[in-house]
Amino acid sequence: MSTYESERQKEIQEFAQRIHAAVHPQCLDRLLQIRAEWFSKPSRGPRGWELILGAALGLKGKKTKEK
Repeated sequence: MSTYESERQKEIQEFAQRIHAAVHPQCLDRLLQIRAEWFSKPSRGPRGWELILGAALGLKGKKTKEK
């Protein structure tokens, strides 16, 4: 593994640990279930999952007004 790859892996692990510490265990479990649903079809890949997470995080704090 190159130095770049090694540093990248360390960085990814660090951010993964930070997310794990910040999210309630039940929420992590549910997120894993939803992720499994997404990847249950071979045509769905990691880029789509990234877009879904980005969109979900973008919804944080936004509330729809229903009348």
